[in-house]
Amino acid sequence: MKEMLAEFDWESTRTGRMALLNNNKTNKAALRGILSQHPHWSFEDQAIILPITEDLMRTDLLACLERYDRFISPQIAFMPLANGISSDKHQQIEDQWTAIYGACAVARACAGLVASEASKRLQSQGIKAPAGKKLSRVISKWASQFPDITTSDGYNKVYANLADALCPIKVQRVSVLSINPVDFLLMAEGNGWTSCHCISQEDSHCHRTGPLSYMQDHTSMIFYTVRDTATDVHLEPKITRQMYHYSTGTLIQSRLYPNYERTELANQYRAIVHKVIADQLNMPNIWMLKRSQGDVSAHVCTTLDSSHYHDYR
Repeated sequence: MKEMLAEFDWESTRTGRMALLNNNKTNKAALRGILSQHPHWSFEDQAIILPITEDLMRTDLLACLERYDRFISPQIAFMPLANGISSDKHQQIEDQWTAIYGACAVARACAGLVASEASKRLQSQGIKAPAGKKLSRVISKWASQFPDITTSDGYNKVYANLADALCPIKVQRVSVLSINPVDFLLMAEGNGWTSCHCISQEDSHCHRTGPLSYMQDHTSMIFYTVRDTATDVHLEPKITRQMYHYSTGTLIQSRLYPNYERTELANQYRAIVHKVIADQLNMPNIWMLKRSQGDVSAHVCTTLDSSHYHDYR
């Protein structure tokens, strides 16, 4: 730890470092008691280390959706003139496309599948789309009733791009759920990204002492992913990182870094932590998910002398 702190221009004493380590050991005892029962717990690493397969959505999904929309919307608009359909039928088609567009716009959160709420809206518009069905297939079947569109020049290209963007790419990585002091210190050392919790002395890192708060409290765990070829997970730049806080049946999930909009990853990570805790406590893996700030505030008490950024707010 001395060398690591010195690398970031921190002066430290042996007494100070031992105080941090002892506080971590004492205050994380309850969490350690839970995590250490897991078959993949490593005493040396003070972490559960698991292989993980992530379904990653392409970052250009919305751009592909916009290109598809620009291609078919004008053709839908001219249907009454070109095909002589009634105004009511034309309105139904437009409403159906609006519902499909909305389902695609939130598809990253459900790995390119039809979400439950989107399914209700689609089916209310006469489109058979049960929750969990691939959106690319929903679009293909819906569009097949309009051969003038699907056989026109350029359609196959814009549809193929959208279908590809709706199909997640499977990536193998290593996930770590840790209470290791080193992981708290390096929590902002990402693979091409950083955050205000970086412990360097730069002014932009306004919460650089925050990792010390997380390291010494009773509830905080750090979850992160690294390459599946990593030889030392603690020193490997983090691909993603998220803080979790657990106490007496309540789990708080903080913001996902580097991109909090990757809700499909946040959902996957939360499911892993849920299962770890429930399994080790021999409890059913059934949780009540609450998202409002009022619900979070009712379960969180941040001490006045803490120095971390409140990602859970």
